Amino acid sequence: MKEDTTRTTKSFISTTFGISLALLAGSCSESDPVEASPERESTEVMAWFEDVPPGSVIIRDMETDESGTRAWEFGIGSPCNFEFTITGSNGNKQVGSTIAGNTSNETSASIPFNRLREFRFTTEEVEGSQVLGDLAALVGSGAAAKLEQAHPELEDSTVLRFNMNWNNYASYEGVVPSSLRKPSDEVGVLMTGGRVGPDTVQMGKTIYLASHITFSKGGSGSIKEMDGEIYVSELNEEGVLVDVPLAELKTPSWVLSVKFEAIE
Repeated sequence: MKEDTTRTTKSFISTTFGISLALLAGSCSESDPVEASPERESTEVMAWFEDVPPGSVIIRDMETDESGTRAWEFGIGSPCNFEFTITGSNGNKQVGSTIAGNTSNETSASIPFNRLREFRFTTEEVEGSQVLGDLAALVGSGAAAKLEQAHPELEDSTVLRFNMNWNNYASYEGVVPSSLRKPSDEVGVLMTGGRVGPDTVQMGKTIYLASHITFSKGGSGSIKEMDGEIYVSELNEEGVLVDVPLAELKTPSWVLSVKFEAIE
């Protein structure tokens, strides 16, 4: 009988303890509701080219170990056409263009157009005789003979050959205008410059990326655009800096520029 009383007492204590825990848990649930977990903060940081306003272009200079190569990155805010121009001191130009962005899937205004594009420009000095030989191999000796007849100094001179690569899919090659130099020519004062202007520009404006200006006496090497024409600062006979149109400069010189035109 004593054993039954002991068992009943233990059962009562166990039941009472279990009910107390249940009531305590219920009490905590009512008085201390579980707070909703805060929204997870985004750790993603937008890349610099993903925040370019529509109609704008952001430029960044790139470092490269390749000899004779200059490179730039462009963050583009809207679909556009891309055009590069090499303007020589004799007024001649080399022009190339391509589409900077595919518009087929970005027609909706709700879909932002933010693209990263890369532009590489490489120059290499080559002998004029090599240019004539390459031309003869490509299109025949007749074309090379005509070129040599028009420019008899070419064979004994050097020129700059260039290669332009846009985003690894558009490539152009050619000879840089006004880069012809005879070995007997005086080098003069050479000014090479990098990009001119702000890091952010509106589409439709010319962006000057590089220059190679030779002065007989001297100059500042600065580039200006007036009335759509390129000017450089050169020392005149009195030793005063004056703005001279690049096309009128008598010494071998050239300027590389690009332009982005928005696609309507």
